[in-house]
Amino acid sequence: MIEGMHLRRVAATAAALSVPVVLATGAIFPVAASAGTTSTTTTTPGPGTTTVSTTTTTTAGTTTTTGPTTTTVAPTTSTTVPKLSALQELSDAMNAFVDQRAVTWSYEFDILGTKSSEVIHDGVKDGTFSGVSNLGGTVARGGAVLDGKVYLTGNAAGFNQFFGFSKAGASAAVGKWVSVPRASKYYQALSFRLTMGTAVQYLALGRSLESLAPTRVRGLAVNAVRETGKTNGVSLVETVYIRAKGAPLPVEALLSIGGFPATIVYTNWGRPPRAVPPRKSVPLRATWMP
Repeated sequence: MIEGMHLRRVAATAAALSVPVVLATGAIFPVAASAGTTSTTTTTPGPGTTTVSTTTTTTAGTTTTTGPTTTTVAPTTSTTVPKLSALQELSDAMNAFVDQRAVTWSYEFDILGTKSSEVIHDGVKDGTFSGVSNLGGTVARGGAVLDGKVYLTGNAAGFNQFFGFSKAGASAAVGKWVSVPRASKYYQALSFRLTMGTAVQYLALGRSLESLAPTRVRGLAVNAVRETGKTNGVSLVETVYIRAKGAPLPVEALLSIGGFPATIVYTNWGRPPRAVPPRKSVPLRATWMP
């Protein structure tokens, strides 16, 4: 199911870019020719000197074929250069990501005076979260464990900022572990980012892609893909650095969100999270949410 979701995302990006995309699976998303286009098909034999060309013109549903014509040319060697290396690199990185058992990633940002530092350790179906945020001098702390249910804890500001509790609900939940079962309508939102299949989406935040020059990040040779776009009307630029050797796993992602910087660092690939549920918890009350 994760793989299907991933392919649909890549296909949607390809449609937006209006070019054919070759995925790691070998699937091709072609682009239909529009009316009023002209295409030329050229057949070049081996080391001969004869090239046969046929020109086809399509206009408003009418097709006209001109040729064939014969031209004498010197033998040539042609090379096909992939048009979407950036999208292919990102596709390969996302596939490699979800093939892993686990990863730890840290997420830090400083936006409009809000400084936040979060550490998420994701598994396939399990995960942990720890976060500290400082908004105008108010320190928020939050933690989460995913193991069947998702369990939440924190101070009042943490329940409010990290998990979306109302201020009254956050105050009521302080000092407790709050459990949220899969059947809860809040489960999907509260468990998001705690599994490999959801965390991988942070690699594809933009829509317009370009490959950058290879470089080194954190001591590793990497390839780089830059993504640009908008999220809720806010400009976003993300540069993903991907290992150039071995499995194409992400090393780091640098983001600019409305001009404010954020950083994601990926480590501990394959090391499962220590997702141990608390001994005691209380069920989430709907009245604690807005």
